[in-house]
Amino acid sequence: MNNIDQEVFRLANKYFNSDSYKNLKSESHISFKLHRVIKHKDLDQYMLGKTKIYMDLNFWINLRNSIWKKSEDKRYFQLLEILKKKVKDKRIVCPFSNVLIEEVFKQDSKDSRLKTFQIADILADKIMLSPMYYISMCEVHNLNSIYLGKQPTNLWYKWRRPINALGDFSLKTKKELSEDELLIKKVMYDINLQSSFQYVLGELDAASFINKESSVWHANMVNQSKAFSDPSGLSKKKLHRLEIRSSYKTIAKHIQSSVEVDVDSIIDHFSLSRLKEITPTCYAYSALYTELILDRTRKIKPNDYYDIMHSSLALSTCDLFLTEKSFASTLKRMKIDKEFNVKVLFDIDEIIEIVESL
Repeated sequence: MNNIDQEVFRLANKYFNSDSYKNLKSESHISFKLHRVIKHKDLDQYMLGKTKIYMDLNFWINLRNSIWKKSEDKRYFQLLEILKKKVKDKRIVCPFSNVLIEEVFKQDSKDSRLKTFQIADILADKIMLSPMYYISMCEVHNLNSIYLGKQPTNLWYKWRRPINALGDFSLKTKKELSEDELLIKKVMYDINLQSSFQYVLGELDAASFINKESSVWHANMVNQSKAFSDPSGLSKKKLHRLEIRSSYKTIAKHIQSSVEVDVDSIIDHFSLSRLKEITPTCYAYSALYTELILDRTRKIKPNDYYDIMHSSLALSTCDLFLTEKSFASTLKRMKIDKEFNVKVLFDIDEIIEIVESL
């Protein structure tokens, strides 16, 4: 039996001896679609009350190296031990993300990738953020509903499990299922939700996750905007609104098939503070691009794309954001950390002190 078979067997054995399976057998009236929604809601409820700590890749690597490279800064091993205890006590979660996964797959060594995923399995509690494009789509869809005087329909869209790194795990089938087939489908879904990052991602190749063109395209786009536009006549708020409008229009193209979105009217209708409240990830993303466009002396590099994505997700979903000093300084200068009430930290000694106090 290989490692993958052993993992499946272990998860299945654990599941079939759980109350979840016993409850599932008595829920034949619940469709598979509703079952998935309930799982999303349960995960959202599970995250309530926990301190959420988002770390950029450098912190994950330093924590990994504190175990496998004994010469590394011992303070990171100290931080790792504190984080492990807080996660075990259900007080914190350090969620992973698709952006982190893409960066991990840029590492040449499969062994280093597996070790990083092993640390993720310890600290992320088998929880990751939904892809940023999906979060943004849900935010804009909800914004449109509120603008039209309706209740938002996307309620539990931020948190997912490692298996969702592979996409929308829905086990679609064309035929109508019998009661027994529906039960099997739900069981398969539930078992896969328990999978670890190592199990889901360990044997995949880098080509599955690395989109080299995306970071280069974003860097070129911002640099061209800086070269051919003159924002000197615009206030920062006005430029931020223009960036939000541009982001919303891009997102709206992907949801227009299901709903009509009048972006211009929406932007004119809501204040910036209200847009931040309803679409926090889009707001943070646009604010960061606005800051980079206004900084005429700085040339944007492809790696800045990852910093922007990490920051947008961290600010809009988490309580602490651990990142490198240069980008932390940018966020603090913008005062966007205070705007979102998120602690942005880079100094390892300060981080240890704050995390230990949680």
